[in-house]
Amino acid sequence: MSAYDLNALSGINASSQGLGVISNNLANSQTIGFKSGRAEFADMFSGAQKSPGNGVRVEAITQSFEQGTITATGREMDLALDGEGFFILNDQTGKYGNVYTRNGSFKLDKEGFMTDQAGNKVQGYTLNEALSKELNPVFNTTLSSINLMELNKTPRATDEMTYDINLDGQEKYNVDPFDVNPTATVGSTDNLLKLTKPEEPGVGPFGGFPDFSTQKTIHDTLGGEHRLTSNFYKRDVVEAVVGLSRFQEAYNDYSNALVNLNNQIDDLAAKIDADPASYNYIGPALSALTPTGFRNEIDNAANWDLVADPNAQTAVQDLIDPFETALETTFADFQTRISDDFTNEGLGNNTVLSALATDAYTLAEDEATTYAEYQYELDGDNGVTYDGRKTADLNDLGEKYTSWIVQYTVEDYDEDTGEWTTSGHRYDQTNGVETNEAGVIFELRFDTNGNLLQTRQPADRTDPKGENLAADMDPTSRELSPADWVEVSGRKGKLDWVIDSPKTGATDPLGAEDPTTLQLAIDVDFSDMTMYSGDYTLRGVTQNGYRIGDLVGLTTGRDGVIEARYSNGRSIPVAQLAVANFNDLNALEKLGGQTYAESFGSGAAMIGMAQSGGMGTINAGSLEYSNVDTAGELVKMIQTQRTYQASAQVLSTSQQLTQTILQL
Repeated sequence: MSAYDLNALSGINASSQGLGVISNNLANSQTIGFKSGRAEFADMFSGAQKSPGNGVRVEAITQSFEQGTITATGREMDLALDGEGFFILNDQTGKYGNVYTRNGSFKLDKEGFMTDQAGNKVQGYTLNEALSKELNPVFNTTLSSINLMELNKTPRATDEMTYDINLDGQEKYNVDPFDVNPTATVGSTDNLLKLTKPEEPGVGPFGGFPDFSTQKTIHDTLGGEHRLTSNFYKRDVVEAVVGLSRFQEAYNDYSNALVNLNNQIDDLAAKIDADPASYNYIGPALSALTPTGFRNEIDNAANWDLVADPNAQTAVQDLIDPFETALETTFADFQTRISDDFTNEGLGNNTVLSALATDAYTLAEDEATTYAEYQYELDGDNGVTYDGRKTADLNDLGEKYTSWIVQYTVEDYDEDTGEWTTSGHRYDQTNGVETNEAGVIFELRFDTNGNLLQTRQPADRTDPKGENLAADMDPTSRELSPADWVEVSGRKGKLDWVIDSPKTGATDPLGAEDPTTLQLAIDVDFSDMTMYSGDYTLRGVTQNGYRIGDLVGLTTGRDGVIEARYSNGRSIPVAQLAVANFNDLNALEKLGGQTYAESFGSGAAMIGMAQSGGMGTINAGSLEYSNVDTAGELVKMIQTQRTYQASAQVLSTSQQLTQTILQL
């Protein structure tokens, strides 16, 4: 067979493959996620340049990964990628770890997993329930199959609540309108008792109305629902005692001088102990003595060999004197600054503060203690009273604040009476008993900028009868002294509830176990609370409990976060879709069904999330159809057909030439 016969045959074969690619494109012009291909031809050449060539071959069949047409379908499980990337699927055959596709036609299987139509499970980042908060979801960082049913197979008891409310800073003090007693504010101990025991005969409820009230449904461990009512009462504005900060600054100077002195004493004692002969010292080891004992030893001439060296004791004393003088001068300045500050503020030379300062100096002088012991005195249970001012702990006198009381109660709906009735009482974690207190109270303190300063609760809550509140109240102000309130760590209160009406089989008390205290309680976070003048604004109250529910709908964001809606009213982000990309897309192994597998040539999969790291955006309720240009493919088909015919014509001409030769 002649060379041109072979060339023509190669042209027929190449054109045939080209037509095959075109026909495949046209056949898949409506296939979801299909990427069109093209046949790339290359000539075959050998020998010198004068050689006519050896024909043609198909060098490669290259796919075009250009964006296909995104069409809205209205189906929640349909997803389309606009831009770079592939959805990741777990290969159910086990031949490949993961496979990749642009076909976002997904469904739920019988177990609740999100899969493609072939049953391969969609991969993503699932919700980390341990770290997530109601308004701040946290996703795991490792890929896993997405199960949209798993989160609601069992109920969850409420163990976290957040309050984001603005209280009106111009609200008047809340008082009992039916009580003629001038101390009938909500903060008086009598009324605090009414807030904690509103159903107790002869005690409650409080006669005043809440300044603001809101309700939220909470859940027990069986998924049972109970109504939690939060009542907010404006209590009082507590003025600051100006000068307290300067009082502590003065003591800090004194304390630093004392520490410096004691350090110098320690150094000198070690120096004398190391070489007592040089100082003619014959007494006990100085480093074993307290600083006071050291100074006494220096002053005791009997322990010095003055005959041998009459100047030795004087020399040592000369080293000590400057430090003691500095200490005494600093303390005198400390006392003067106290007196001047309080005199200038119109408070006089307060005897209580002076007494505390003197006690602190004595402690430091005799026991070589420092600021920690003084701070203990300052934070002790003894309140300090100024004329016309509330009884307050010294630490509370440094800043003006506004006090609010919040009361919590739990109610259930009584179908027999058609009313909401008290169904929960506080649980005494210390004694392990249920109390008769239907209300739990906290104090919220806001600074002059309207931000939450402190959260407090009554200190002694161990008496199940609640009588400690009455026992602790001040006989004049009829209020709990500040020492009888303790600050709550992290501005989070704890609600310990036992649901006793009706009795349920749920865990008592409600909530999750606190690993630090081994107690069950609901953590209530007040961190976002504010107090600006104007209106009450309920920005949001959340709780993380729920009863069992079925999936009723999905919403997928452009970043791939899937928010699931359940029949129990819960709507939460459950997962975030993962997206992959490759360096060489045309080196991917084609598996059919619009899926690909990673190969050595493609490089390792680069995995991330939509809208980040160069990945595309996810469009929910849409599908990306084939990127085949039908009109263009028809034109290519005509061109390829002509090539096929021309090559065939070469063979026909070759046959005629052969016959001519044979007829010679």
